[in-house]
Amino acid sequence: IQNDVFCLMASELVPKFVGVLDNNKEEEGFRQASAILSKWNYVMGTKSAGAAIFEVTFQKLMDNIFADELGQDLYLKYLETTVFPPRAIRALFREGKSPWFDNVNTVKKESMEDIIKLSLEQALQQLKSQMGDDMSKWEWGKIHTLTYSHVLGKKKPLNLLFNIGPFPVPGDHLTVNKKQYPYTKPFYVNHGVSERMIVPLSHPQDALHVLPVGESGMLKSPHDKDQIPLYLGGKYHRALADPSLLEGREEGVLILKPIAKL
Repeated sequence: IQNDVFCLMASELVPKFVGVLDNNKEEEGFRQASAILSKWNYVMGTKSAGAAIFEVTFQKLMDNIFADELGQDLYLKYLETTVFPPRAIRALFREGKSPWFDNVNTVKKESMEDIIKLSLEQALQQLKSQMGDDMSKWEWGKIHTLTYSHVLGKKKPLNLLFNIGPFPVPGDHLTVNKKQYPYTKPFYVNHGVSERMIVPLSHPQDALHVLPVGESGMLKSPHDKDQIPLYLGGKYHRALADPSLLEGREEGVLILKPIAKL
């Protein structure tokens, strides 16, 4: 469960994407995109071309549905909420008809199908510019990445010394294994699971645990980032809860000294 990256919203929206793609097969790339999305299992895996097409199309849907009515400033504020645009789009797609689908800046009255078609065109063009013309080589993890940012790494060039990454990661803001990014800065992950733990309460000594980076925040410590492979790989290590299991296994002693009063 903790590593589940199945996207329920994709399972609701993508069949409508495929319907529009199939009704417009003469458009560039639509036939191949339909083949990819039709076979996709809605799992946001790092190697998934379907995940990449869905997520970028979703980003374009938000732009094309909300920006014209709200105006740029209010629209950007709306995107900061993160949780509300997916709820709104799911409701709009279930209804199928809404004034929100119409672009107030055009004479034509756009339908849901018109907005899906436009969003797919824009998404495919963007993905081609980022990953090339061969859709079979598109991967969600090539654009959806996680960088562990140190407080000192916020200033360049210290980011090269203190920050760790970027790493390709699965999931998105709507999966159990959350890897959320700001809508205003896609697709750079800034929010997710801070630790994973599994504890069988009848045998707590068999607990499993993993942190995103490591136990130590010291740059030269061997435990500064030694848990990254486990965390990114969906794996765990034993969390030794019984002090007797630690006897004779100490690596060193940490001494905390108070700062002298000025």
